Amino acid sequence: MTAVLVHGTFADESSWSKIIPLLEARGLQVVSVQNPPRLLSQLKAVAAAFIAAASKV
Repeated sequence: MTAVLVHGTFADESSWSKIIPLLEARGLQVVSVQNPPRLLSQLKAVAAAFIAAASKV
């Protein structure tokens, strides 16, 4: 099973640095995604792109 981690606003991929090893220790494959700053109006498109990428994993 693969966990796709996406950080929130005002954060970056390093937010998951303590969580990723814990999930991997439980046998999960972990992918963290860099979520570049976007305008609020673009969030729907960004979310759709992440969902599309995650469905390929």
